[in-house]
Formats: sequence, C-alpha cells, structure tokens
Amino acid sequence: MKNLEVLIRFMEQPSMKYEQKRMRGLILSEQGFHAPASSAQAQAIQSAALLYTWHKMESLKAVEAFHLHRWVDHPQEGGLMLGLRSLPEKSHPYGRKKAAWAVFRDLETPQQTTHEPAAAHLIGVSDLREIHSVDRKGR
Repeated sequence: MKNLEVLIRFMEQPSMKYEQKRMRGLILSEQGFHAPASSAQAQAIQSAALLYTWHKMESLKAVEAFHLHRWVDHPQEGGLMLGLRSLPEKSHPYGRKKAAWAVFRDLETPQQTTHEPAAAHLIGVSDLREIHSVDRKGR
C-alpha cells in the first residue's frame, strides 16, 4: 500500500491507458493484514494497517474498489490470519471479532475517528491525514 502512487504513475503512461486516452481504474483485490487473534499487538497493527490503507485510497481517485481478502480467518490459509474475525470455534462459528472488525464497521462513519489516534501512534504520524498521497492524480 505504501507505493500505490508508483502503480498509478505506471498506469498513467499512454501505453497503459484505455485507447491511449483514459487511465484504467484500479481494483485492490484480495488485500489483507495478518493478525493472530491471540496477539493484541498484532490486532492493533492490523487495525492501523486497515486505516492506513483507507486514508491512502481516499486521495487516489484511480482506486475504484478495495476488496478485503477474508472476513474470517481460515485454517487452510498457510498460517495467515487475515480475517476481521478469528478462526471459527464451536461456540463462535464465525470466529471472535478482532479489533479490526470494529474499525471496518466504522469506516466512513463519524466513529472512524475514534480509532485513528491509536493507529496514528503505531504508524508514527501525528494525524492520519498525513498519509494522504501528495500525488493526487487520478481519473
């Protein structure tokens, strides 16, 4: 996610444009952030990564969609725990909610800002608006 502007500059080349006129839209598909349910620190990082990505995409008009890879962890994912919920259990067939579940729920609502100070601290910025791309080109 850090270098999305590089991809956009590549897609802005005439040879990459639709009919050499219009930049093609970008879909960020199968994206996810690993966080074992047993680690509060990993869950905080997963939440921060989700907010970082959201803020980054807000300023990049070329990004048309973001598809989160998994809403629930999967036992056959090679050890990756990319879901907003933990592995399913008998008592929780859809897994337990991870911290990022609430972040995802609150995106684009007034509650989104309640998650941002902790994410900014983990990312190392004073405000997540610092993340917005300086290269605002797009379609």
